[in-house]
Amino acid sequence: MIDYEAVRKTLTNKSDEQLFDILKNNQADYNPSVIPIVEQILIERGIALNDIETAKATYEKQIKSDRPKVKEKPGFWDRAAKSLIIGIILYVLGYLTVELTNSRSNPAAPERPWSKTYEKAAYDTIYKSADTLFQDAESKKKFTSCIIEKLKTTYPNGLADIQKDSLRNIYYKIGQTCAKESSTTVFKRWTPEFEKILINSLMQNKSLKTVNEKVKRKFCECYIIQLKSTYPNGIAGKIPGDVQKQAAITCADQIKLNK
Repeated sequence: MIDYEAVRKTLTNKSDEQLFDILKNNQADYNPSVIPIVEQILIERGIALNDIETAKATYEKQIKSDRPKVKEKPGFWDRAAKSLIIGIILYVLGYLTVELTNSRSNPAAPERPWSKTYEKAAYDTIYKSADTLFQDAESKKKFTSCIIEKLKTTYPNGLADIQKDSLRNIYYKIGQTCAKESSTTVFKRWTPEFEKILINSLMQNKSLKTVNEKVKRKFCECYIIQLKSTYPNGIAGKIPGDVQKQAAITCADQIKLNK
């Protein structure tokens, strides 16, 4: 998380001209949650609100014009999405391991790994779990089949005797490979389990590295609330930058007010 007190101190040392330059030309060089601080400092200096809005409008026109656009930094979600998807895949496959490991102690369960019954049990488990990742049946089938084929190749004798620690690395590689083959990865349903995974993934974001754990978690929980409000049925693909920006600003403001 950003040290807002330090940021404000730095910005306060800048001239009005330098602050206006940030608003008009260089917003992309700053975290979205910093821009309101720039505006607040200018207002405190007696700058007319209309002048500030004009400067911001100039920036908006610039990035929408035919001239080279200001390259925006990846949003908060963009930086966390990869680890988030892998986190969910690990959760799905971890559940699968428990199911197939326990099958040996179940008299009704098949004993021979990758028999038709054994494979069907694995397929059904992954397919059911993949409902949270994919919106359509075809994507779920493709993802599930990909996982099954790679597991069969890597573990021809089944999963029951494999140590969980050893499985984690191969799960990461398998999940990453199969997820890349689908372009429709989403969160179809918001459940407590996957919200927890999402929070943990967001908390690994490098921009929050120096933040107090409690404050960091509070920010991430707020961020999820904003996403759930915007995407009540799940997240499909890339989240627009303006949505990410607004969520970050809203949560940063809330945290600041609650301090």
